[in-house]
Amino acid sequence: MALPASPTLLQRLARRVFLANVGLPLRLLLRHLCRTRVIGTDNIPRTGRVILASNHTSMADPVVLQVFCPRHLTFLMTERYYQVPVAEWFFRFWGCVPVRESGLNRRALRRGIEALRDGRALGIFPEGRISRDGQTHSALRGVGLLARLGNAPVVPVGLAGIDAFLPPDHWTFRQSTITMVVGQPIPAADAGRADLPERVTQAIRRCVQVARTRSGQPQVPEGATSTSQAEAHEPAPASPELP
Repeated sequence: MALPASPTLLQRLARRVFLANVGLPLRLLLRHLCRTRVIGTDNIPRTGRVILASNHTSMADPVVLQVFCPRHLTFLMTERYYQVPVAEWFFRFWGCVPVRESGLNRRALRRGIEALRDGRALGIFPEGRISRDGQTHSALRGVGLLARLGNAPVVPVGLAGIDAFLPPDHWTFRQSTITMVVGQPIPAADAGRADLPERVTQAIRRCVQVARTRSGQPQVPEGATSTSQAEAHEPAPASPELP
């Protein structure tokens, strides 16, 4: 599969126009229907390379993350969703990067690193899959590679209430209170640390706890799922010699 190339000036402009015209109505709709609360967006740099790393409990997570983010996000997403008929044209237009569910993902990670070096914002769900038990599972090692080779800070994001609004594997919307909490960035200077995936995991969990509290939802006890356990279900990341 051909991966999306770097966006042209016209493509960047088209995305801005689309986000301005569609994003505002969606924000108003979500605030009205779900009493959506957004906390900490000042922690997102308005320019320059950055990784937004969020928990993942619903198919609607990318929509909420993008709609309430102050800038365009280049998402890494599972290939089988990327290839959905009709929707694929939009994912290409938006610059999403498909990630295979098996084998190495050198090309996808290389595209992510190129996006960061181009000064763009990358949106990822470092657990690698939707959590169906409500827990925030350990981040995979790919987040460390992206941060280190892309020399980018990582901004943790906690989402709560979206799994009630659109449960996993369902397409029926339900009324729910949604909260999005953006934490303090983990600086690019720390990207080379071996424990970065664990630091990202803990930072996301703290944001999720705040989001659940603000949404009036019960806390979900976090398990002791290790990175190695999580990776047993996910494709191995590319080697550090990507560039």
